[in-house]
Amino acid sequence: MTLTDLDISAFNYPELNELKGKIEVRMEDMRETGVPALRERFVEEAAALGVTLEEVVASGKGKRGRPRKSRQEAEEMEAVL
Repeated sequence: MTLTDLDISAFNYPELNELKGKIEVRMEDMRETGVPALRERFVEEAAALGVTLEEVVASGKGKRGRPRKSRQEAEEMEAVL
């Protein structure tokens, strides 16, 4: 069964609420089991490359977003405003 096969149009409010509760429980279970499994897979793949997971995570920190302005540039911008 796929999501498009699931017809909820005939459900009443209590039935939908019950379904919502079951979905939330299932999603929480998936998070609790999935996150450790995902971390283990990343650790294994990093080890195969000869690096640690921490090295992989740290390598991308400085490359996100715009570069930070220096204190002097920030002060000059404030002076203009």
